[in-house]
Amino acid sequence: MNNDPLSRCAPELPTRASLLAGIRGDGSKDATAWEQSWVEFDLLYRPVLQRYARSRGVPDRELDDLCQDILIAVRRAIDTFEYDRSRCRFQTWLFTVARNHIVSHLRRGGPVSTETEAPATVIAQIADPSPCPDQLWQSEFDKSLVRLAWEIIRKSANPEYVRLYRKHVIEGASVTETVEYFRDPAVTPNRIYMAKHRVTELLAETIQSLRRNPLFL
Repeated sequence: MNNDPLSRCAPELPTRASLLAGIRGDGSKDATAWEQSWVEFDLLYRPVLQRYARSRGVPDRELDDLCQDILIAVRRAIDTFEYDRSRCRFQTWLFTVARNHIVSHLRRGGPVSTETEAPATVIAQIADPSPCPDQLWQSEFDKSLVRLAWEIIRKSANPEYVRLYRKHVIEGASVTETVEYFRDPAVTPNRIYMAKHRVTELLAETIQSLRRNPLFL
């Protein structure tokens, strides 16, 4: 029996090393499968890149072009990356590529958001030679991971549980308000508590499964 929530809840999403292998252009797979792997990769990482670049001073009008440049660079260089966690995590490699592009963008005189510090200060903050993802990157990535886990569950779990969880937990409605909102005899306080417990459990399991994927290490 497969106990992996990723496989159980969302079989269309990549698990383990499959996506990392899928985005390599080694000629061993057909073009359609390769492109699909890149669509999935883009879906997972573009939001992280956008939020990180914005937080580092890149204005919204520059984000799409900059993130596209980063993803193109990753696409061109991915074949040189060898997954060996003892030597270099994929997150570290991707973070380094992203950081270098952001620094280069700012040094070329790309506009910096007026809500941030002066360009020189911003560059100094992100030009740290340390290869490890900084706290800001990790924070954005963790948020993205939770959102991805929720999307997996939203599309795959018991629809009734998803509706109850969304109303009670995400929207913040009380148990009484949730019962009154649905006006359904089947929606009882006990049912709401059960939905909350089960979806919370699934979220934790799914996040744990995602973290075992080399693309999230």
